[in-house]
This record gives sequence, C-alpha cells and structure tokens, in this order.
Amino acid sequence: MLTIRTLRPSSIRWAATITTLLLLATFAPPALAHDSAPHDATSTEGNHRGQALGRSAPGLGAELARVRAATARYHRVEVAIAAGYAPASPCVEDPGGAGAMGIHFVNPGLVGQLDPTLPQALLYLPHDDGRLRLVGVEYLSPWGGEVLGQQLADPSPPFGPETALHVWLWQANPAGMFAAYNPNLSCPAA
Repeated sequence: MLTIRTLRPSSIRWAATITTLLLLATFAPPALAHDSAPHDATSTEGNHRGQALGRSAPGLGAELARVRAATARYHRVEVAIAAGYAPASPCVEDPGGAGAMGIHFVNPGLVGQLDPTLPQALLYLPHDDGRLRLVGVEYLSPWGGEVLGQQLADPSPPFGPETALHVWLWQANPAGMFAAYNPNLSCPAA
C-alpha cells in the first residue's frame, strides 16, 4: 500500500539543498591538475600549469567522458588482456612518498598513437588478495605529443625515455587529474 506523507517546510528545504548539491556534483568540472613546481599566476609554461590555474581546455569534460566510456570495460582485467594489454611493471610507487601509479598494463600496438579513446596503458591497483582495480589510464609516446589538451611530458619511470600523461579517471587524485602519482594510492606490501 502506498502511503503519502506531508513534508514539513524544513524537510522541503533539506530536500532542495540535497538536490542542489547532487546536481552540482554531477555537473561539476573535472578535477583540476596541478604540479608542485612554484609558478606565478601568469605562467602557462610547464607540464600542466594551465590546468593548475583553472584554465581547462574547452570540451575537456566531454573528452574525459568519452575516455571513461571507452575504458569502462577494462574494469575487468581479463577484458583488458583479451584486448592486447599485458602487465608491464610491478606496482609503481614513488619512493619519495608522492603516492603510487599502480601496475601498468600496456598494449604495445598502441604506443605512439595518441587517440584519447585508446590509451597505451591501463593503471591497476592491486588489493592484498590479488584482485586488481582500474584506477586510471596512461598515454605513452617515444616522441611526445598532446592528448586531452595536455602535453606528454612526464618521464615514464617503468618505460625509460618515453613521455607520458597519466589520467586519473577512475580514482580521485588530490594532486590533480593529470599528475604522475596519486597520493591516495599505495602499493600493497609484498
């Protein structure tokens, strides 16, 4: 049986507040990236300083949504393996304490192609029980380039001279959407 209750004015205000917060969270722009290098408010040089200053690329939210849609199937690591991705690193963690990247699963056939919907690497964080959780993607190119309005400039520690761009699509990163390491992550003890 359906029952209808009368809402008090205070309940209506709370419902309106909650609805407003949910709408803001849904349509908020993606997290802005920043680096730790000092810079002034007029500088746009460097890795991701334009993002740090709040100048996100036009259409970035739509592009990130396309990348999420294209990579959502890789939450199941067996699907990633079937698509040509293979483990290429142990769980990578910054010895200086900046956080972790996770385990890189790389599709060598994609390296150098900078199509946002075809990242060269998928980043997985291992759980203590061995399960892997998709936390981000990485673009790799031996000659640099640009993807998602960002320059590939970070050296990619597990892969040598290649330049890289990390995108934390599936795990919030307080250091920024495009930071190399995620301080929210750590590799499990071996």
